Amino acid sequence: MGNDNENSGTEGFDKDNSLNSRYKKGVLIINSYIKQKDSIVPFKVKFRIYRLSGIKPELIYYGVTDDYGKARISSLDFGYYRLIEVVDSKRIKPKYIPWNEFEINNNNLCIHVNIENRNRNANVKYEERKHETIKEEKDSHEYQNLKNNIKGSIIVKSMFKSKTNEPLSGTEFSIFRVTNMKIQLVDSKTTNGNGIAHFTNLYSGKYLIVEKINKNIFNKPVYLNGQVVSLDKDKKDVGVLVINSLK
Repeated sequence: MGNDNENSGTEGFDKDNSLNSRYKKGVLIINSYIKQKDSIVPFKVKFRIYRLSGIKPELIYYGVTDDYGKARISSLDFGYYRLIEVVDSKRIKPKYIPWNEFEINNNNLCIHVNIENRNRNANVKYEERKHETIKEEKDSHEYQNLKNNIKGSIIVKSMFKSKTNEPLSGTEFSIFRVTNMKIQLVDSKTTNGNGIAHFTNLYSGKYLIVEKINKNIFNKPVYLNGQVVSLDKDKKDVGVLVINSLK
């Protein structure tokens, strides 16, 4: 995408390149710079924002920071997002502070992300390999801890809002494990004739439930008991009722 087609990073989701401009919710503030030995230099850069609401991240916004390396993106709907800086990865290594994935909710309406960029060299590459090794070891330990956790289940029931509240069969649901602002797809199932999808053998932790619907026909589903649920030794099994209605 050329600069002529991109909006300034100071423009919000009210513009044409936003796919979620109907509701003003949260704000993301970006500060990008290049860190040198004794100074910090503002860095004008392209970036993209993805919404993490399904199996595949959805690109919802692209833009450019201003000459001071800053951008403000408003009208973010509640949910999970990923920020990606578009740079030449062979020359520049971005570091997101505190991280590049975040959640907009009632308690997090304004998110600040600093992007510290460094020129790549032999030392940086060595540090990358070192950090990757540490991350692999950490992930391995985390997996072992998960194996020792008590397994539970999530029962999701999808219904159509009407006088009889009919169950919706054939509706696809996906559940994602949420850890440290990151989400990972665990499983996807389709509801049975009673509108129920049963997810079993789930480790303790926090899970995001996502219903796949035709947005042109249905309103945004209402998740009774919440769209994000937690499983632990005291609450091994959780039920969530999802209400759907026509537009």
